Amino acid sequence: MLTATLRPDANGQWWRRVASLSAILDEMRDGEVKRIISNNLHPSGATVPVGAKVIWAVKGNASGAAIWATIGAPGNGIETDDFKKDASGQWWILRWSSDWVARDHPTFAQMQAALATVSGSGSGGGYTPPEPLPASATLLPRRVGGVTQLVGDAGIGAAARYTVGGDGAWHWLPSRVAIFMVLGQSNAAVSEMEGPPLYIPAKTPDFVLMSNDGVGELGALRGWNGQPPGKAITGFVPAEITGVQSSAEALASASNALDPRGAGVIYAGSHGRGGAGFTATDPNFAIWKVLPSGAPAPQRIRMIEWVTAVMTYAPVPPTEIVIAFTHGETNRRDPWATYTADGLGYMADIEADLAFTGLPVVWLVDIPGGTTAMSAFGSDWQVKYALRELMRQARLAGHKVVDVGPRYHLPMGTARGGTQDHIHTSYLSQVRLREIDAFAYRNHVAGLPWWCAFPKGERAAGLGNKVILAVESLTPIMIDRGMVPLDPHFGFSLSNDSATITGVEQTGDREITLSLSGTPNSSARLQYVYRRPNAGEVDTRYVTAAGSIREVWQGTGPITGLPVYRPMHSFEVPIV
Repeated sequence: MLTATLRPDANGQWWRRVASLSAILDEMRDGEVKRIISNNLHPSGATVPVGAKVIWAVKGNASGAAIWATIGAPGNGIETDDFKKDASGQWWILRWSSDWVARDHPTFAQMQAALATVSGSGSGGGYTPPEPLPASATLLPRRVGGVTQLVGDAGIGAAARYTVGGDGAWHWLPSRVAIFMVLGQSNAAVSEMEGPPLYIPAKTPDFVLMSNDGVGELGALRGWNGQPPGKAITGFVPAEITGVQSSAEALASASNALDPRGAGVIYAGSHGRGGAGFTATDPNFAIWKVLPSGAPAPQRIRMIEWVTAVMTYAPVPPTEIVIAFTHGETNRRDPWATYTADGLGYMADIEADLAFTGLPVVWLVDIPGGTTAMSAFGSDWQVKYALRELMRQARLAGHKVVDVGPRYHLPMGTARGGTQDHIHTSYLSQVRLREIDAFAYRNHVAGLPWWCAFPKGERAAGLGNKVILAVESLTPIMIDRGMVPLDPHFGFSLSNDSATITGVEQTGDREITLSLSGTPNSSARLQYVYRRPNAGEVDTRYVTAAGSIREVWQGTGPITGLPVYRPMHSFEVPIV
């Protein structure tokens, strides 16, 4: 009868699966082959079973896959690590994969063919076909599901193998583990938008994991959005989106697709809070400190608890923490100095909170675009400059920070219930932002620069009725009429002047020239994605004055298949 441990192969031969190494002594007989894992050079540390022809073993204190095969007695008759005699007087030789020859294991091919016909794996029964580990593999004690086991490291590609549950089944286990978090405000994947989330299981590796504390649309990938947890974390499960788009899952999946080191296990979670600044007197609307006491905000405490759980349940020790920081809407008009100082304090305290992990922290910082023309908030937000200054000072302070760039080219969405939203991006835009993050992170891992274009010298040159903008950028820039197709001046405007823009053209690899209706006055400033909506301006679903200037570099999002850009930063600079 077919059971979880007894199965026939295609030739009618029955096979028994053993759940423990000690069972080999009793259950292995002539013609039977069992996979074992051992830290001893002698198979299973036990006497070789009488009559057995071949035992396939993977060794913990020597690299590679090996077999024990029957041979005649060696000339000197002495047992060594490679020569053993069993209780019946049969001699055995240990052969490593690089030394296998047919005469040493005449039944090895039959063993592979037979076991390959037996389907299934895991606790439900069945046998995974045997496959030797690569020569670089070793077995090390690691935590798997809270239990110390011998785990294969440095295996095939980014993966190795290990056993779980004592059932003898093999499972893939990447040798690299990371923690990915999205922190910030509502656009850090906590906004509830119309339409189903964008989730493509085929593009989501099995080793993107989330906490098992989900209740409805809270917890798990989304976090608790400032609310007290409704369920404790007791483990981690494959990522699955329920109800609200997960930027954390998108970032993890896109990063795994692009990482030059190959895919790894990623623990993903969002810990944003809608409408929350760095500090607030209301504990539910702060991500850093509660005033006036200075106590850690609840959202920050939830994040620490989540990371603690990751460190408890991670199958192999994590190697890094990656934080995507999406913030600024609530603080849009805070003075630069205030926001920058708070941001530096926040970064320092978050890294101090995470110091117990012993892991390096990488920050991926994006810049908000503004609101659509249906809101008076516009896009002239001081926080755009404050975030760029925050990144500059954070690097000087020793933090690892990547300037992901602006997100003004990502359209807004429709709020749940059908109302067009003026400040929250669509689910598709949320995923596209994380694809940009993933490209920026890929460059960081590869030691390559990633930042977005900005005005050279933070100024523009006036020449009669012309304004010439020179740009600093990694690659040449271009006017892309398809990136944001609706602004007549590609995002440019003038402040403090009666002149109007009559034309915009590219006049060099890193130069844009604007034609004006007259000569600008001495106080005029050139703006890019940095103005309030005009009277009667139509809502385009992009932020006010969303621009079309980007670098010629372009990638393809690994999830959406849509273009990934490095757009030019928003600015307001003097004309000199």
